[in-house]
Amino acid sequence: MTRRSFGILAIAILLMPRPGRADEKPAAFKSFFRHEHFFLVWNDQKKSPTFTLITKRFGKYHDGLSYQVIDAESNVLAEGQIPYNSKRNIAPLPFSPKYLIAADPGYNGMTMQTDRPYGIVGSKQHPLGLNHPTGRLFLYVPAGCTEFTIVAKSASPREGAWVKVLRPDGQLAGEAEGELDGDTPIKITVPDDCRGKVWAVEFDKPKTPNVGLDDLNLFVEGKLAPLFIPKKEWAERYGKTVKM
Repeated sequence: MTRRSFGILAIAILLMPRPGRADEKPAAFKSFFRHEHFFLVWNDQKKSPTFTLITKRFGKYHDGLSYQVIDAESNVLAEGQIPYNSKRNIAPLPFSPKYLIAADPGYNGMTMQTDRPYGIVGSKQHPLGLNHPTGRLFLYVPAGCTEFTIVAKSASPREGAWVKVLRPDGQLAGEAEGELDGDTPIKITVPDDCRGKVWAVEFDKPKTPNVGLDDLNLFVEGKLAPLFIPKKEWAERYGKTVKM
């Protein structure tokens, strides 16, 4: 991968039927990611974090993981490659208030672990490539956003998902279910009292017979940052800080 500018890259990426209950405690989000992804990490401590990158082989693919860690001043702090079915701790790193991790496992999978809050870019140009996703991801919907669209696609035969979009109170706002062969939009109208708040996207096994939950591409369009955040409290605290 070539050297990237944190500021330019961040701006470029960001510009580009059972109802839930408010008292439900959803399962923690889990997934491996396929193809290139961008993780925006907020450093909420006075010391540098440790990032753990984990790779997983799918099928007969031999792709390893190429990665870069970039600080808020566009400096490349670490970069390298990791074979499939491996784990690497990236530390120590110089201190930065934010980090951008660019990670590309090709046709294989990867995931990132850290003790800092983070979000994953999911735009049309850089969609989430999820493998067996479970739990929820969260989105901050700003006050000026009156509508947005979640687009889901699972290209392989007999693979799909049940994708649910939940309002801030946990009620179902829209869903898509089945094989999802092409881009499947879930169009959402945002009521006045649901703006400037955190929404959720939940993943489940499809109800359609003989269709399994496997690979799923997902992105969001609208007047909001295309950043999916694994924890609600992180989205509430940091979602509004990401400017379009």
